[in-house]
Amino acid sequence: MAVAECAIWSGLGADLTLAVALAPAVALFGESPTRVVATIAPERWNELARRAAGMRVACRRLGTVGGDRVRIRLVGVGATGAAEERGAGVADEVDVSLAELRKAWAMALPRALSENGAA
Repeated sequence: MAVAECAIWSGLGADLTLAVALAPAVALFGESPTRVVATIAPERWNELARRAAGMRVACRRLGTVGGDRVRIRLVGVGATGAAEERGAGVADEVDVSLAELRKAWAMALPRALSENGAA
């Protein structure tokens, strides 16, 4: 959710790979505490990783920022390939344009509050 909100407000897409240990919905939409999404210049990645390690803080590179789409590939034991055997029925990746993302965000509350579910 943090990535989607960053993309909506910045006007910049992202191309990411997300490791999924449990259910994809938890990885994509969970709001567990003590996690941060940061965007830095690629040449500063090693410095950030070194500082995080020095403070015993986990730090993982997810991908790149730019373009007009948000694309998130799911990998790991909870990703579709592994989860499908358990009947998870989820997509292998999220791939949505910024325009579609903005519309979904803007219309979520009106749709939820409308009597018939359509705005």
